[in-house]
Amino acid sequence: MKEYIICSNDKVPHVRMEFANAMLYIKPYFDVDVDLSLELMDILNNLNNDTDRDVLEAVEHTDYELLS
Repeated sequence: MKEYIICSNDKVPHVRMEFANAMLYIKPYFDVDVDLSLELMDILNNLNNDTDRDVLEAVEHTDYELLS
């Protein structure tokens, strides 16, 4: 899991975008671990300030899907 979280700070925008996209698939498996789930959501929240447009779109889509 640590390697996955590190991807959220990668210098390559596509890696950060894929981090956000993958959250839709992995987060449900970690909902029982409240601390980890909150950490993942904090990271996703921090990606809302990313400078890359594709990353921002991926984060917005992921936010929308997780809240639906």
